[in-house]
Amino acid sequence: MGLWIAAACLASFLALALLAFATPRLGEPGQVAGAKFAAVDGGVIRYQLDGDGTHTLVFLHGFNQDLSSWDAVWAASESCPVRRLRVDIPGFGASRFDTNEYGLSIQAQRIASLLDTLHLQQVTLIGSSMGGSLAVWLAAQHPERVVQLGLLAPSGYPGSLRHDGAFGRVLQPGMLKRSATWLARTRIYKWLFPGSAALQALTTTNSYGPAWLEQLAHVHAPVFLAWSRSDRTAHAETADSVASALPNATLFWLDESAGHDIPSTRSALTAESACLLAQGMSPANIATQLAARAVRDARDAAAPAASRPSGH
Repeated sequence: MGLWIAAACLASFLALALLAFATPRLGEPGQVAGAKFAAVDGGVIRYQLDGDGTHTLVFLHGFNQDLSSWDAVWAASESCPVRRLRVDIPGFGASRFDTNEYGLSIQAQRIASLLDTLHLQQVTLIGSSMGGSLAVWLAAQHPERVVQLGLLAPSGYPGSLRHDGAFGRVLQPGMLKRSATWLARTRIYKWLFPGSAALQALTTTNSYGPAWLEQLAHVHAPVFLAWSRSDRTAHAETADSVASALPNATLFWLDESAGHDIPSTRSALTAESACLLAQGMSPANIATQLAARAVRDARDAAAPAASRPSGH
């Protein structure tokens, strides 16, 4: 009997360790001058808010990032004549929630509660990757307050999100993911691996796939949808399907060098498109206006590589 108990304990520990190994650790929150904290729905959300006016531009970051991931976009959009808000989405950065659930439906409610706390009504959402997936859910559930959206390679479409190795396998729907989610919710896992992002990854992606696709039809606000042709994280081959499923979207293709992290690689273009959206310009007109900038950005990105010696 003692051997069986020892074997069971060892197997349990190995399962916990394998889950921690397969999933990412939470990143350290970036330092942001002027950031504040708000108590929301039993947790605390870090945010930064500036500017004036009745309309607010809201930036939602990607998985395992925080509001500092918008630093370059924030600087480039400083002159935009609207209020600006960037947040640490619950479960990331310096936001703190004692919860077992980071699904997009409840995350959308948490962000909506933050907007209520800050007395922000009409908003334009700009979301990158996971933040774009969350922006869709927020717009579908709160159409009365979301006026426009800028989606940068949202990751929620069925089959779009792709990771290699053990992390990719554990995120696939099925028994392995259900078991991993159960483990990640146990007290012993949280105690042994307090810096693990397993629960965030597993429960967020439960809202992906068919559940996320269903939300797209309920997004009636105009959408500027940007995607890099080289994106293999939120796979570029799903971009047309996302655009077709949204009632009022314009798809804007970026060149291969833009990659998945568009706010970092195309910060000026992101800032300009966000500000134009917030001021009411249609996504189609924004695409026309930014076409020349996108070509320049692609040329500038290629120039360093082209100017390097060949090595022969």
